Amino acid sequence: MSYYVTRKVKLGEGENVSVAALNFNFNYLRVFEPSIEEVQSAEFILAGGRDKKRVAVLQEEAGARLEFDVVGFKPFEWALGSISSTVPITVVPGATLSWLTVGRELEPSETSNDVLRIFGCKVDSFEFTIERGEVATGELTLMGKGGTVEAGNLSVSVDYDKDPIYYSDVDVVVGSTTISDLARVVVTIDNNLARRLSASTSAGYQAYHILEGGLDVTGRLLIGSPALTFLEKVKGRAGGNNLEIRINKTHGGNLSGTIVMPNVWFTEYPERLRGIEPYEVEVPFVALPSGSEPAIKVICSALTPF
Repeated sequence: MSYYVTRKVKLGEGENVSVAALNFNFNYLRVFEPSIEEVQSAEFILAGGRDKKRVAVLQEEAGARLEFDVVGFKPFEWALGSISSTVPITVVPGATLSWLTVGRELEPSETSNDVLRIFGCKVDSFEFTIERGEVATGELTLMGKGGTVEAGNLSVSVDYDKDPIYYSDVDVVVGSTTISDLARVVVTIDNNLARRLSASTSAGYQAYHILEGGLDVTGRLLIGSPALTFLEKVKGRAGGNNLEIRINKTHGGNLSGTIVMPNVWFTEYPERLRGIEPYEVEVPFVALPSGSEPAIKVICSALTPF
């Protein structure tokens, strides 16, 4: 059994960033799950036995999943793609997404090549969650072109003076009403990425591009009171609900910003009664663009720290 006491993860903004140039790290990264799959085609053949198969190796598919405490708005830039250059900063859906490269190092190492580097990545999905009694959490899923194992050294620093967002830093407003009894809010950004492969040796067996698909923005609100008003919204079969997640953090690094979804449709009212448990309903929603606004935008004082 091998015990890797030191585990380090860093990111770089770029399609194929070297290990030495990876320059972003999360203050509070909790889970990192990289994956490299050699996709095979296996088919039974007529050769006289039940175990007769031929196997062909087709392409390499790489990716990663990261779970972390959310300190700032930087992940929204990677997940949406378009950012203004003026303050207040506005992040909205863009036609393309930023390229990312991610690497991880294990120590003590079994070999001199101890850094797994996954390149040509874009954000396939980003889930942002705020739950009562917890800090805000994020989950990034990356789709990449390929991966390598190489020598190198990752230098990771954590700024413990920066706090993650607390549940008590947040207000959720629907229309003009601030929800007072809110147990959880979840926003999911899904870019529906696809790998582009080429039937040409010039492109090789890895994807030559990661293509953005249609953008889905969905979410859930776990509500105690006033939950019944959302039953009317579901039955009303209408959108146009403005939903805002307002964040104002004044501890461990000031941070202010608002996640705005101007045209939210509440799609279901899945009520459940059990004994004398508190009455709560988790209402799913879909965010669509309005006549003049994108489906989601983030307005903030700064993207970093993250």
